[in-house]
Amino acid sequence: MPPHTTLFGLSVLLGFISSSTSHLNLYMNSVETFRLLGITAELYYVRNGIINNYALSFNLPIPAHISEIYFTWESLRQSPAMYYSMKFMVSNPRALRPPMANISTEGTVPPTSFQCSS
Repeated sequence: MPPHTTLFGLSVLLGFISSSTSHLNLYMNSVETFRLLGITAELYYVRNGIINNYALSFNLPIPAHISEIYFTWESLRQSPAMYYSMKFMVSNPRALRPPMANISTEGTVPPTSFQCSS
């Protein structure tokens, strides 16, 4: 029997990124992409402030045994501080419970690489 998977639209997680230009990186590092997809590459959703719409167009199949997904993010400017506010929306709550982040839903983007999970 194949493992159960849940399709998880990553665009749900990126609702906190404004459409304006930001000096921000948001990505899955190579350890996380290997754990989820079996590839050793960084998967950028936002790189140097530019949203990667191509990456956002894919649904990511998450095996049922995966309970956390780790993203790495960082502000690429030292000042002024870059503020964020995030929320999660799930289109099918029967397939996926609302995600929870391990960081505050509002604050400043760290100036160095920081890993958060949802």
